[in-house]
Amino acid sequence: MVSLNINDTTRTVDETDDMPLLCGLRDIVRLTGTRFGCGIAQGGACTVHLDGVAVRSCVLPVAAVGNRQITTMEAVGTAEAGRKVQQAWRALDVVQCRYCQSGQVMAAAALIASNPNPSDPDIDAAMAGNICRCGTHNRIRAASNPAVLEPNPTSTINVTLHGAQALVINGLPAAYPMPKFSNVLTDQQVTDVLTVVRSRWNNASTAVSASDVAKLREATVHAVR
Repeated sequence: MVSLNINDTTRTVDETDDMPLLCGLRDIVRLTGTRFGCGIAQGGACTVHLDGVAVRSCVLPVAAVGNRQITTMEAVGTAEAGRKVQQAWRALDVVQCRYCQSGQVMAAAALIASNPNPSDPDIDAAMAGNICRCGTHNRIRAASNPAVLEPNPTSTINVTLHGAQALVINGLPAAYPMPKFSNVLTDQQVTDVLTVVRSRWNNASTAVSASDVAKLREATVHAVR
């Protein structure tokens, strides 16, 4: 029998010491936001926080947890970093099938808690090993730095990055949810938005063309009808 501090509540798990923490969380405590993916710590769906550090719960025995604080997907939003990441996930409409997303959010929240404005290499290192079989990695990468969504009075972009994951450029399909802001911005402001997001998601330095701006405006009109 093992006592665990889960989401600020002490829970008793009546199992052997070598039981993976993931099994205790899902099967005994019934916190099912943490997912089973591979069982060998290679997919990231099972990610939880242990004293704020992202760990793979599928290979961590409950006996190894000790008195450390476990945070799961159910409670990550109670902390500022987790709340910001969840807001960014919603704003950029990251989720597709949802299966891996709790692990992705947990990994991103641990990163933001320790580094509120990470660089792209910081994000790549922190999110490495968190696999999304739906291929939403570009949106995951963008949402893993919530600072890009916060208002910046010195920038013409301001909060217009909200929902900008589907830009109909670089091959992104028009079926993705479109941003609803381009009808109130000047062409230069739309260009600024596309430039920043293209650079952030695609590492591309290609100049934004008038055609790109027109495509974004047209797609936005279709999306809000």
